[in-house]
Amino acid sequence: MRSTPWTASDGNPAASVAVRRVLASESGLFFAVAGLVLLTRVPFVDAGYGAIRDAWRVASSARLIATTHEYWASRFPPHPVQEIASASIWWSGPVGLNLATAVLSSLGIAFFAISARRLGYRDWALATAALAFTPQIYIASISTIDYLWALSFIFASLYFALRSRPLVAGVLLGVAIGSRITSAAMLLPLALIVMRKGDRDSRFRRVVILGFTAFAVGAVLFIPALRRYGWDVFTFADIAERKPYEILRRGTLEVWGAVGTLAISAALTYEIVRRVQSWKSPRPSFFAYVWFLAVVLYAVLFLRLPHLAAYLIPAVPFVLLLLHELLGRRAFALVCAALVVSSFIGIGRSGPVRGAIFDDREKRIELMQAAQRYVAIGNALPGQNVIVAGHWLSPVYVYVLEHPDDSTRYLYLLTAVEAERYQRLGTHVYYLPGQRELNLRRNDVDLRRFGARPLLTK
Repeated sequence: MRSTPWTASDGNPAASVAVRRVLASESGLFFAVAGLVLLTRVPFVDAGYGAIRDAWRVASSARLIATTHEYWASRFPPHPVQEIASASIWWSGPVGLNLATAVLSSLGIAFFAISARRLGYRDWALATAALAFTPQIYIASISTIDYLWALSFIFASLYFALRSRPLVAGVLLGVAIGSRITSAAMLLPLALIVMRKGDRDSRFRRVVILGFTAFAVGAVLFIPALRRYGWDVFTFADIAERKPYEILRRGTLEVWGAVGTLAISAALTYEIVRRVQSWKSPRPSFFAYVWFLAVVLYAVLFLRLPHLAAYLIPAVPFVLLLLHELLGRRAFALVCAALVVSSFIGIGRSGPVRGAIFDDREKRIELMQAAQRYVAIGNALPGQNVIVAGHWLSPVYVYVLEHPDDSTRYLYLLTAVEAERYQRLGTHVYYLPGQRELNLRRNDVDLRRFGARPLLTK
């Protein structure tokens, strides 16, 4: 039977042939993956700026940059790429800022997909799906936070490093550094990639181009922060809990979810037993060592400050690539399937429970509604007032900027000297839930001694 414009010669619809042709090209695959990933993000971009308080700091920073025409860091070390870029769309609120992260993360995951296929990984599609739905990746990709901004530029840099384009790779890595300074750790793995081919002189030249460009671009992007704050921008608060159980939980369950953690553990155990029984040792490729190095570097950075599981986000894609190298196809497929499920289904004491993506959405809505309520009540107080917001300050400040009130100030914590001064001036001092205890723990000051009262919200 002769084929028509709408049918292939083998009887399959011509549309499927067209799809295969599109996916066969890197550009076609890139936009297909980006589009599909973005579709999975859109339903979750409307619930506040994020469950992590730092996301709300970015929103406040973006508004201040846009309205004052001066640079304001959301926190130290700063994240100028996201902060300045977000300033152009601060008016769009959480939907616009979260959507910007979702779009950029979708493009980043698409770069991961074409890089994995360029490397010849047979199960690149499974690895891409697993990456897209790993709980920490999914949550960060729909929040106003910098983790996926930096990782997306790292993926783009990786792609051009694989193509032996050190200048472009260096520029993109520099932008990643300007998004999150810890991206500089990727310089060593990427240097190994660009120097894998050619004679000694050409390898050395490519590494120099990559390193110089990355640090030059990164340095330029930090100029606004340095001009405003000086070298203090490279300080950070070291207040992380270092209890072994908490660190282990953050590095496993909070990153991969319960289902994903169990699947990874089972797959690795099975692979070790299989190799021991068969007396076969793994023969990792050159790239396996590169991925292992990247994982180790970010694991060390996490252990230095194990405050949030999200600090391990840069290690996630390289763990997946390393598992692709080490596991058999069935075991790797099991891990990827479990990670896709892990964002939606968790495991509780009594069985299956809802996954991390739904818990995150609920926390974000509660955080948004509580912050709005605190500001509305605080602004309605008579006289001059100070409200100790503590951990609530970041989300509260977003709505303070929207509804300024000269009679009420919102502060993080108070020292004894400050609390005594406000008491002497006759300023009423209030504190939000849980922040009296925080003030006592951090500053050794019980606010009740100075007449402070809880801000009643009911």
